[in-house]
Amino acid sequence: MKRKIIFSLSSVIVLAGILWWLYFSFGFFTPYNFITARQDISNGKIQIIVYGKPFRPEETQLRAKKYGFEFSFLNCMVTKELINGTNKYNQEVEKYLDAKYGADFLNKFYYQLDSISKKDMLELKK
Repeated sequence: MKRKIIFSLSSVIVLAGILWWLYFSFGFFTPYNFITARQDISNGKIQIIVYGKPFRPEETQLRAKKYGFEFSFLNCMVTKELINGTNKYNQEVEKYLDAKYGADFLNKFYYQLDSISKKDMLELKK
């Protein structure tokens, strides 16, 4: 009888530990995760979450608004859970944007921004 109780308690503890790890791995305790991404998309709030210092945020926002989404910039102080949740959030938004504008949309968008930046840098060297 004691073995059954010990085995049951051990199983519950191990299962709780695994679930706890999964919650932190997927960022469920952060403001951005795949669940909040789906909610935001259904509410019409399409955004890509970026952490760190943005390069030319005004130009990036201006171009993004032309396509009906925006960037939300977080500060540089992030945790592993926030990074994991943000990555899952952005994956859901990328799926939505790919369905709306075609496959690999964000890479094409970033390529456009990079091309504009390189052109501006070349103009400065003249």
